[in-house]
Amino acid sequence: MATDALGLFVALEHERRQVEDRLDAIKKEQADLQERILDEWADRGQQSANVDGLTVYIAHDFYCSKRKEVSTEQLIDVLKDAGLERCVQVGYNASSMKAFIKEQLAQGSELPEQLANSLNYDTIPRLRARLS
Repeated sequence: MATDALGLFVALEHERRQVEDRLDAIKKEQADLQERILDEWADRGQQSANVDGLTVYIAHDFYCSKRKEVSTEQLIDVLKDAGLERCVQVGYNASSMKAFIKEQLAQGSELPEQLANSLNYDTIPRLRARLS
């Protein structure tokens, strides 16, 4: 026995699911276009563009994580050997480690070899848009 409120709730649930499905399709299409645009911009040395009231620009998202073949215990030992006890708690603090690695790379400093060999890290370009 559906009440008016329940019927409206169900209708809104169906609509929400349709919108989420459409949003997923939009995100996939944007991801495909992003690769093409980044390639084109790299060829031209372009960093941004203003189109229809939006500034589209390249943001560089940095990531840093433990390599799959390196155990947590091994990484803790490596961090301690590198003088990074502040990154180690019961395990290791991924945010502190990421901040340290990002800072070192920004300063052009070399990472200790054993630490560099224990991590995967890189900067990934992604498109962002904001109102112009």
